[in-house]
Amino acid sequence: MFEIDKESFGRFLAKQRKAKGNTQKELAEKLFISDKAVSKWERSLSMPDISLLIPLADILEVSVTELLEGRKIDHASEMDMVQVEGLVKKALSFSEETPEKKKERQKKHAALFGFCMLFSGLEIWIGMLLLPGRVQAPLSVVFLVLELLSFIFGIYFWFFMKERLPAYYDENQISAVSDGLFHMNLPGICFNNRNWPHIVKSLRIWDIVTILTLPPLCLLSSMLFSDLSWILFVQYMILILYLAGLFVPLYIVGKKYGSDNSHTEKSRTRKVWVIVFIFLTAVIAGVSFSGMATFRSGISIGFVSHESTKEWYASYHLLDGTMSRKLYPGSQKMDYLIDVETEDGTLSIEIMDSSGKDIFAETFSESAPSSVQSVTLTGTARIKILADEHRGSFSISPES
Repeated sequence: MFEIDKESFGRFLAKQRKAKGNTQKELAEKLFISDKAVSKWERSLSMPDISLLIPLADILEVSVTELLEGRKIDHASEMDMVQVEGLVKKALSFSEETPEKKKERQKKHAALFGFCMLFSGLEIWIGMLLLPGRVQAPLSVVFLVLELLSFIFGIYFWFFMKERLPAYYDENQISAVSDGLFHMNLPGICFNNRNWPHIVKSLRIWDIVTILTLPPLCLLSSMLFSDLSWILFVQYMILILYLAGLFVPLYIVGKKYGSDNSHTEKSRTRKVWVIVFIFLTAVIAGVSFSGMATFRSGISIGFVSHESTKEWYASYHLLDGTMSRKLYPGSQKMDYLIDVETEDGTLSIEIMDSSGKDIFAETFSESAPSSVQSVTLTGTARIKILADEHRGSFSISPES
């Protein structure tokens, strides 16, 4: 009885838009929405958010009352109490989400989130079957922690996050949202009901993408990278992409939809993109350089033993599995010193030249606790290291 007449609303909106000489795209840009949304309004397929009623009425130069009624109202005549009451109820029903719609929306969210979790579990299970023992322990820990964080965030984003902000967010410039345990503060972004739906959508998309892509990325990385330098490099890159994928879209949609000054915000958005690009480029370049240069002149992994404390550098407690390294002695012959200390397990070292010919091959075990040997290298040498729960230390470095 008190519902908005969508057809009258759509016809009135199209008529007033054309009278103002605006295209659907131009009107959408002024409201910071897509032109498809305006098209749906005019075709009576959907209705705008209640937060858009006042700016929409201002742009069309009509009153909110006329917008809700879908017709021009003679201002010389007065509305009686019955008409006012009906209009108020229309406005309330316009913004109110019925329990049925809310329940239906929650069911869709539960189905989508549940499917993503099941598919993610299937990815992990298949990877464990196809690649038993191939997943590097340091990599798997990082990926599992990030996967767990995405799962926890996803529960909140999909089931408990507010779909709308209180009205005072539209009246003031507030850059922080607090809801129970959830706190979000984005300096430079003012939250309001123009950009909040886009921010919520961005968070949910990020959550789905990370949940579904982290397991295969972990398995793929374990197949491609076996040496410690590359493993550390992959860890840095995944962490950077994980955080960038979360915060960069938030700034983009927050800036794009959060202000009435489109020209200024577009300029600011470009500046944000430039700063983010420069920052990520610098970080990636720095990490790449450090990761590639770590073992360029030599290999050194140490085991520290002090009273009851025993641990590998970079918090590795033991060395297990296969690693590959390349050394670049240069065109001149260079003597390298191979120094191995063994407390437990075995360590095999094989060095080949660029043609694949063996230059050095030996296995070290606890039966021979220490060994120091010299080998002459030139050009590019490939080193294969096979460790079977080896505890101790080893280094391959130029003789001083």
